[in-house]
Amino acid sequence: MLGRGHAPYRAVLADVTMKHQNFLAAQRGFTIVEMLVVALLLGIMSAIAAIEFVESRAVFQRDDARHQIQADIKRAKQEARAAGTRALILPLEGTSSYQVGVDFLPFNDPPSLDQIVLTRRLGSGFEVAFDQPMIFDGRGYLVDEDGELTSTTLTLEEDGEAFASATVYPTGYVEGNDP
Repeated sequence: MLGRGHAPYRAVLADVTMKHQNFLAAQRGFTIVEMLVVALLLGIMSAIAAIEFVESRAVFQRDDARHQIQADIKRAKQEARAAGTRALILPLEGTSSYQVGVDFLPFNDPPSLDQIVLTRRLGSGFEVAFDQPMIFDGRGYLVDEDGELTSTTLTLEEDGEAFASATVYPTGYVEGNDP
């Protein structure tokens, strides 16, 4: 057995210490070129991630606008049935907003809201357009101004460019497509 006082132990310890010092001396760090390559790769990966983030955010905002309108159509149907009168969804001209509300008897001509249930503002740059006012009768069916069953088309635009359109059927079923 080798103990601390023995000469072979000191020789082995000196050899290990020398190898460790030589290893540390050989490690001088990274060169400037290596650091620049790493910085360049990190920059490229950050740029790709930023582009993906912006694109996914735009998709999320579009989906959110679609879901809000579908939920508000259901809400208008429910309001019409609950009140036993007609409910309307009317866009506010020149804005990215629309209102959902109730039109009590006697009905207004042209259709307008006697009681506003909610005002929905879509995100910045979004606009919704209807080919006619959306009117739900007391049974929850989509009707025209004369009370006849009808379908209507709505279009969603972002910065003046249509990104989705949908047909709303008399039952309130929404069938959409993305251009």
